[in-house]
Order: sequence, then C-alpha cells, then structure tokens
Amino acid sequence: MTGVSHLELARVVSFPFLLLGMLLLATRRRLVRKLQRAQAYDDASAVVLAGWFPLQRWWQSRLEAEGVLKTVHGGRYWLDRLAWQHYRAIRRRRALTVFVCLMLGAAIVALLRSRWG
Repeated sequence: MTGVSHLELARVVSFPFLLLGMLLLATRRRLVRKLQRAQAYDDASAVVLAGWFPLQRWWQSRLEAEGVLKTVHGGRYWLDRLAWQHYRAIRRRRALTVFVCLMLGAAIVALLRSRWG
C-alpha cells in the first residue's frame, strides 16, 4: 500500500463505526428523554412508545431487560429512575475502564516503538 499511512486507513475504516455509535446513543437518548418529558415514572404515568425505528425497538428491549424500562399492559412503558441512574453509572465506569486500557496500550506501543523501532 503505497501512499496511504496506517493512520489514514484507520480513520477511513473507523468512520462508519463512529457514526453507528453516535446513532445508537442518540436513539437511546431520544427514547429516555421522551419518557422523562412525559414524566413516565410509574404505572399510572406510563406512555406508549411507537417503536417503528429498529434501533428504538432494540433499545427498548435492551433497557427493559436491564430493568430500566418497565412495561404496563397495553404496551405502555415507564422509566425506573433509580435503575436508570444505576445503569448510567455502570456504563460510565465501563467506558472509563476501556478508555484507560486503550491509553495504556497506546503508551506501551509508543514506548516499544521508541525503544526498538
């Protein structure tokens, strides 16, 4: 591969994955904000989530499995605030752990390249 550096290739290849990640997070944010705006925090205030978008249906089932979304008969949902806070804290901690591991890996690679490269 002449003329194309590994960094340029990595940027081109990673861009679609970056877009997919942004779309996933935006879809989850819209779903949760809809419930928060409706103040759907218990059975009585549950709302119908019109999930025609496949990613929204995916997030609904995932958050329901995590205990963040609760279902009421009739296809209505409400947001368990404590479960949502717990879920977000775990996700933040996991993201920070991944970030630190990536930075340590990059530092090790840079050190090895400078020493033997």
